[in-house]
Amino acid sequence: MRGSQPRDRGSNPRTATKLWFSNMRALVLTALIVGLPISHLDTVLERGEILIGTTGDYRPFTYQRPDGTFEGFDIDAARRLGADLGVKVRFVSTSWPQLVEGLRAGRYDIAMSGITRNLERQKIVSLSDPYLSIGKCLLIRRADRARFTDLRAIDRLGVRIGVNPGGTNESFVRERINTADVVVIEDNLSIPDAVAEGRVDVMLTDNVEAVLVANEDPRLFAVQPSSPLSRDELSYMLPRDAPAFLNWVNLWVHRMALNGEFERLREKWIDGVSASPGKRSENSSEGAGLRLLEPLGNISRPAVGRLFARDESWSVIESWFQGWDSLFVKRTRSLGVSSAESF
Repeated sequence: MRGSQPRDRGSNPRTATKLWFSNMRALVLTALIVGLPISHLDTVLERGEILIGTTGDYRPFTYQRPDGTFEGFDIDAARRLGADLGVKVRFVSTSWPQLVEGLRAGRYDIAMSGITRNLERQKIVSLSDPYLSIGKCLLIRRADRARFTDLRAIDRLGVRIGVNPGGTNESFVRERINTADVVVIEDNLSIPDAVAEGRVDVMLTDNVEAVLVANEDPRLFAVQPSSPLSRDELSYMLPRDAPAFLNWVNLWVHRMALNGEFERLREKWIDGVSASPGKRSENSSEGAGLRLLEPLGNISRPAVGRLFARDESWSVIESWFQGWDSLFVKRTRSLGVSSAESF
């Protein structure tokens, strides 16, 4: 009606509802932005120091000298990681039973200690891309070479198997050994001596460690290290919900492999600790069947036009690449190529 008063816009229920939702959305977005956690990567960079958790009892990857300093494959890698990150490195001593808990409690930023990738660990922490392929192997007395040839031969009454607590060596033994006695020995470095001196009969450990100690002690023997009882990979352990940090470490691992840095560490700490050629041949330990993972991206592929946010979850990135791979395979098939591997 021409002479009526203009209607108050706020009295319109639909307008009021829209205004309420608009205000609530702004409040929620503000709360989300303010409440976003600081990236773990940014925390390390601002601190200017990265804390490296390591056990110091798993040669050749980590060993704590009597003076308290550390050395080994992963110790050198950790120093390189700190240099590439532009921060100082401080090592924090831990143990296998406390390895995950120490990371979750914030006592260190990353664990570098010859850590095996497995699904149980991945549930509660993040594991980087792998940098070395290994496998479980029997370490026995040289005099028992004819007696202890495989898992069936050691899983018998009266046989004593020494394990260190909290690691994959113990879990491997408990999953596969039913009859033999499992003896828990706290200090992993002392188990080879326990085998040599007869306090236990067998140590089940990674082939690289078995070969190392067998080459140093003529009383010991590594059983078929080139044909291990399992196929495993080593990686570095990070907090579970730190995607930016994980993405940076994964790229660093990739570049270390691409530039030959891991190969140089292998030559120094694995090949370089081998004994004389005669003993090496007798122990079947030359190379021990160990190989560094091939650099990524051996298959030539066209460039892809997708940029990812620094904090984007790796699962999102990985799933995107899997979808792109599927498209790539379909495209090659349409061109008459049976597999993308043929390129």
